[in-house]
Amino acid sequence: MNRKKLCKKIFSLVLIMIMMAAVTFTCAGNVLAAQDPAAGIQKSATAGINQAAGISLPQFAALDIPASPQAIPTGFDSCRLSWTAVTGATGYALYRSTSPDSGFAYIKTITATKYKNIGLATGTTYYYKVRAYAIVDATKTYGEFSAVIGVTPVPSTPAGPQAVSAGYDSSMLSWSAVPGATGYVLYRSTSPDSGFTYIKTTDTTYYTNTGLTTGTMYYYLLKAYTLVNTTKVYSINTDVFRVQPVPATPASPQAVSDSNSSSTISWSAVAGATGYSVYRSTDAAGGFSYLRTAASTTYMDTGLTAGTTYYYEVKAYTMVGAVKINSLFSSVVSATVAADPVPSDFVNYCLSFIGVPYVWAGESTSGFDCSGYVLYVYKNYYGISLPHQSNSIAGQGTGVSAADIQVGDVVCYDYSGDGVVDHVSIYIGNGAIVHASSSNGKVVQGTLYTTSVTTIRRFL
Repeated sequence: MNRKKLCKKIFSLVLIMIMMAAVTFTCAGNVLAAQDPAAGIQKSATAGINQAAGISLPQFAALDIPASPQAIPTGFDSCRLSWTAVTGATGYALYRSTSPDSGFAYIKTITATKYKNIGLATGTTYYYKVRAYAIVDATKTYGEFSAVIGVTPVPSTPAGPQAVSAGYDSSMLSWSAVPGATGYVLYRSTSPDSGFTYIKTTDTTYYTNTGLTTGTMYYYLLKAYTLVNTTKVYSINTDVFRVQPVPATPASPQAVSDSNSSSTISWSAVAGATGYSVYRSTDAAGGFSYLRTAASTTYMDTGLTAGTTYYYEVKAYTMVGAVKINSLFSSVVSATVAADPVPSDFVNYCLSFIGVPYVWAGESTSGFDCSGYVLYVYKNYYGISLPHQSNSIAGQGTGVSAADIQVGDVVCYDYSGDGVVDHVSIYIGNGAIVHASSSNGKVVQGTLYTTSVTTIRRFL
């Protein structure tokens, strides 16, 4: 056989081989790709066959591997996957397994570079890999797989943890609920960096920690957990948060003017308090200065200027060794000292009728009822006429608050609770009143209690 015939025969054999390969492979640029539809796996042959055969095909650059793949838990049953975009990619195919080495199954094809996978089992570690694809002539051409990444879904970290003092020896902790959490575990330390010890497991989103030392700074952290069968799967710890137990803020502060030169401040007792510090100003907005330390829950401020309004605030303190641990300040209260001096004998005049019998509808020294006593004092001392009926007196004069009460003001009560004033008395200062008492059967001196008081009227 001559050389020319031999060459033709060899060329024919090459063409036959190329045609057989075309039955299995499809052209995709300079890569010939056969696809496995079930697994999405693409096999490729190099363009060397094309070159050997002298066939000219469109040029197509191979796809890069998705870089920087990441997987982070986003809750007790989900995670978020992300990776770097691949130039020329139409989309990405994601695969998942519970083994890092095998068993990967297709889960999703997307065009974005991130994906949230939900419906996972808490505490199970999942492994993922991703690859890019491009569509060429209606055919998907795949790049290589990314590196395998793993993630374990756990409960989210409790958000918004905070701690506030709940008294001289306790703190109140709170945080936001975590979806899917069975409960929460709390830890405490006296150092922000170490020494945290377990204190409590709770299924609520708050906890009062008692038995603390006043003035000591305590640090806390917590984590959520989800119970999977008998195993607790924990979230990541919260950031450290802290609180210093201090005495509670004095509640229900009141200030009452006793005369044209004094006022009395009072407040509710604070558990664990050693004493109280009283501050005063003539400006409600500020300028408060220390006035006095009191061991009880009342203080009389004397030497005041008539017609001036004074503002007060109080804080409790607890002694720890030689150190004062202070509460926050109470709300500000005020009292206005009487603008005009009350005649010094007015109180004595009111007291001069003590012991006069109680007589229904009486309005003379032979006998008084409550409104008869009030109108008699005002008529004979000030020349002011008032009606002989408690509810009518309550509708006259100028109403004042208990904080601004002054000597000579008329206190009106509704003891029956039916909205009608049924008793009146005269305030004589220092928290005292004088009134004709039906239960005592005579005119008596008593203590001003604001219970059942509906209004305080000023006629001077």
